[in-house]
Amino acid sequence: MELRFWWAAHGGNVEEMKDILRKNPNLNINWRSEYGTAALHEACWKGHDSIVSLLLAHPDIDVNLKNSIGQTPLLIAENKGRTSCVRLLLKREEHERQARERQERERQKRERQERERQERERQRRERQEREREERERQARERQERERQKRERQERERQEHERQEKALLLSEVTSRKETFTSMGFPQISFQPIPVIFGLLQVRQGQRGKCQ
Repeated sequence: MELRFWWAAHGGNVEEMKDILRKNPNLNINWRSEYGTAALHEACWKGHDSIVSLLLAHPDIDVNLKNSIGQTPLLIAENKGRTSCVRLLLKREEHERQARERQERERQKRERQERERQERERQRRERQEREREERERQARERQERERQKRERQERERQEHERQEKALLLSEVTSRKETFTSMGFPQISFQPIPVIFGLLQVRQGQRGKCQ
């Protein structure tokens, strides 16, 4: 079928080529004959403008396909002086150039958008990391304040107990001296258990008052 299509291009039979394309959607439009030329080469060689237009409208056409001696369709049209074919090919090349430029702009736009997205994501992660570090710092400071508060309360409690013990010891000693001066027999006792007993009495009285 490709050979028949090639001969139709060679002979300038537009209708036959349209019929072949309609009935064979998977036709290899860039097929080259034993002479090393494709249908587009033949159309440019012969100057068949309508066939060149038909072929250029096909999405699979390769306008830069070279024949067996390295000639492109545009070079063949220029050498043969087929100005209308040259214009059609140049127009197609211009369209392809514009399409490539458009694709390049779209690619650059996608890359720019991707970079911006990645930058936003990076900033978001950094912000979350800063917030996490700030929360941890505040938690450490809160724990440190709590620890210092507990230590201060413990020191105050211990100091209070020390003062009460000292006061009670002084009271016990004073009573002992009073009893001795009044002529009572001297009683030997350990002050520490007495102090603890008095402490418990005072704590109980303080609890009742509260």
